[in-house]
Parts: sequence; structure tokens; C-alpha cells
Amino acid sequence: MSGRTETGEPVLELLERGSSANLMALALANGLAILPAEAAEITDSMPLRYEPFGS
Repeated sequence: MSGRTETGEPVLELLERGSSANLMALALANGLAILPAEAAEITDSMPLRYEPFGS
């Protein structure tokens, strides 16, 4: 999460693509965005479910 909108919704920042051998992007992340099954890609202003790590 890189901030919040005026209405308090989280603003997410897309990190570099990782691989099973390179987990740096995941190590730097503070949560996960869940891409809907019917979506082929993430677009700007697309609403996503956000699951933060921890509380």
C-alpha cells in the first residue's frame, strides 16, 4: 500500500514481478492484492481486494 485516497481506500503500488527463486518483491510488500478470476490484467483505478500482512 502506498497511501490512501481522499475517501480512505488504500492505494496500491505494483511491485516488480518476482519468481519462485526471487522473492524480493514479496519481502518488500506489506500486503497482497487479489486479482478477480475474470480479469486478465490489472489496470489503473481497477478496484481490487487488498489483504494486508499482519494487523
